[in-house]
Amino acid sequence: MRIDVSELLRTSRGTLSFSFSELLTGCGNEIDGYIFDTPVEFIGNLENINGVLRVVGSLKAEYKNTCSRCLENLKGGLSLDIHESIVEDGSDDDPDVYTYKDGIADIGRIAQDNIILNMPMRLICSEDCKGLCPLCGVNLNVSQCDCGKDHFDSRFSKLEGYFKDKKPND
Repeated sequence: MRIDVSELLRTSRGTLSFSFSELLTGCGNEIDGYIFDTPVEFIGNLENINGVLRVVGSLKAEYKNTCSRCLENLKGGLSLDIHESIVEDGSDDDPDVYTYKDGIADIGRIAQDNIILNMPMRLICSEDCKGLCPLCGVNLNVSQCDCGKDHFDSRFSKLEGYFKDKKPND
């Protein structure tokens, strides 16, 4: 998602509209298990404010992943408002600043960074997802198992009688 901004840079307070619908590149269409196999839509404007390009737009992306609890396949989407600035390469030493060079601005990095920063840390299929049985692996949303009823983790054997003698307000 590269844009030629050389004409825009000649006019202070000038505006350039853009619209992209492309697959993410540079990350293999997969970010932390999230798969982006449909084009990301990014629509917005670039405004030149004394050599600093202000990006204002909206981004929409669809993704696939699995539930963090039960591993069922899920689909989801993002709808983001984007507000970023782009400065000329070499004018700022901060490596996290977006830059343009030789009249070309890459807004693909802006799109990718905003997607990464706004993805949920854990994705679950529903708030009441029961997940998988830690012993046999059955999906507890679909069926039940008898594994956990008699199972006791021996690492906690010293704590087994701890609460027997305690009163509720102790």
